Amino acid sequence: MMSWRYFEEETIFTDVHKNGQSIVMVTHDLKTALRGTRVLYLRDGGVVGDYRMPIFGEDDVKERRVKLSQFLEEMGW
Repeated sequence: MMSWRYFEEETIFTDVHKNGQSIVMVTHDLKTALRGTRVLYLRDGGVVGDYRMPIFGEDDVKERRVKLSQFLEEMGW
C-alpha cells in the first residue's frame, strides 16, 4: 500500500517535471518508474535499453504499467 508521504513526494516530482525541470532518479521500484518519462535500463555499467513515455497522468497508469512491464521483461528484469 502506498503511504501518503510517498504519494506526496511523487506528486511533487511530477509537478516539478511538468514545469520543465529534469529529474534523474535511480530506482528498482516499478511504481516510481511509472511516473517518469524515460527509463534507462543498465547492465554491467552500460545502457542496454531506453524506454520513453509521455508525461505522467493519473488516468493512464494501467496502460503505462503494461507497456513498461513489457519493456522490462524484454530487458530481462
